[in-house]
Amino acid sequence: MIKDEHLKKLLISWKDQVADYREEEDQAVKFITDRWWPFLMKHSNTQLIYDSSYILPKSSWAEFENIVYMRMSTVAFMADSSSARFFETENIVLSMDSIILLTEPYFE
Repeated sequence: MIKDEHLKKLLISWKDQVADYREEEDQAVKFITDRWWPFLMKHSNTQLIYDSSYILPKSSWAEFENIVYMRMSTVAFMADSSSARFFETENIVLSMDSIILLTEPYFE
């Protein structure tokens, strides 16, 4: 049914691109649920549900810095234009834009 070969290729690869992107998002959520929240629950003197400020004892600062550094490293790698992760993110945006442009004439 689709005659445009470029559009066909984009639509065929879309599922894989979204799966790759979803994998990155799942890793980010896993980091928050497995590392960040347990750390705050263990070390914070504040009720997390009611207060957005956290008071951490000095004894937990090194662990806090390590957790923040781990996340910063991951995000920096994703934002590095020479990394494969950056290319995957850029690729999904370009594919989405192309699909919209190539299908726009059919939905006027």
